[in-house]
Amino acid sequence: MNTSPSSRRASTPATLSGKKYVGGIVGSGVQENVDGSGSTSVRWNYSLVDITDCQQYQGAISGSDTGTFEHNYYVSDDLPGINRQGLRRTGRAHQLFSAARTQPDLPESMKSFTLTFVADDKTVLSRTFNYGDSIDESDIPEPPAKSGCHVHWDRTDLTNLHFDTVVTAVYEAYTPGLASEQTRESGQAVILVEGNYNDGDAITVTAQPLTPAAFDVQSGTVLDRVKGYFACLSRGEMPSMVANAEVLEQWRVDLADDGQNTHTMRYLPPDGQKELRIYTREDGGSWQETGCDTMGSYLTFTTSGDSVEFAAVRTLDVWGIWLGVLAVLAVLILIIVLLVHRHKRKARRRAGSAGAQRERRLAGRADRPRRGRQCVHSRRSPCQGRCSRPRSGRRSHSGGCACVR
Repeated sequence: MNTSPSSRRASTPATLSGKKYVGGIVGSGVQENVDGSGSTSVRWNYSLVDITDCQQYQGAISGSDTGTFEHNYYVSDDLPGINRQGLRRTGRAHQLFSAARTQPDLPESMKSFTLTFVADDKTVLSRTFNYGDSIDESDIPEPPAKSGCHVHWDRTDLTNLHFDTVVTAVYEAYTPGLASEQTRESGQAVILVEGNYNDGDAITVTAQPLTPAAFDVQSGTVLDRVKGYFACLSRGEMPSMVANAEVLEQWRVDLADDGQNTHTMRYLPPDGQKELRIYTREDGGSWQETGCDTMGSYLTFTTSGDSVEFAAVRTLDVWGIWLGVLAVLAVLILIIVLLVHRHKRKARRRAGSAGAQRERRLAGRADRPRRGRQCVHSRRSPCQGRCSRPRSGRRSHSGGCACVR
């Protein structure tokens, strides 16, 4: 077959693929016959293509070198012009590289290209660039957000661009929560983390050794437990009416990054226990008690950061113990008050008896005649003065009474 020479044609920038004989202008020419007939002539062509899949025989101009090729130009950094043949076949296919835009005869469609960002079939941004240009990451616009979805561009590497490029926003529905691999006997996950996750995201949950002393939990005798309960006094804290009795579990949770600073975590206690305290800490810091709510069988609490440790501590209500202690103290105080009162009453009685005795002694002394003034009364020697204890109608005296002189 005779084919007339092609006159200055340019292939539209495109992406090609096939099993074999894939070319930007022709897949393959036709072998010349002995008499010179039946040849394919490929002349004065410009090609800009990208071949993404081909098992054999590919080129920016032709996948095969059969036929006649003259004054053909192509723009590519990695493709051969004619089936593995580049500049070595001068005159058949010339590689222009990024300098293609300086060629005066090069079609405009091969000099300037368009980069377009599209979201929900709407253009977000469109800009032109030259062959081989790169777009800095800071120049990539933010994709429009959509409620209930995570959004990202389908490509972010925009370096060394060669063709018109369309970047499309990809919307993926949030996964509302991720579950731990660890489960209870009921089959329920031990830990659930709420967040705006993508398919394929996961959390890593690791059991940690128990550290009872960190939560003022002591084992052993009653005295040891009491000492643990009052250990908070050394930190300047008053003991709570609800004491920590036992550390049930300690976990470390590493979260997938979903762009959020805080997350709601659900924890399923063992054996359905509910009287618990939850303590959390970040980056190996100090343990802090965190408030928690209930959601069905789960306890829920809020954490921050991409990694957190938490401990579940069983508590014991000590109001009854404190009331018992206060009752015992009240009884002891009452006994002490009664004993003190009794002691004081006995002391008053002893003081009264001693005072009476003292008064009697004083009175006895007053009744006795003073020394040197005693008078002995008798019928023969009546008292010449007034008797202090005169008997009725008589002035006779008994011995030992004092006279008033």
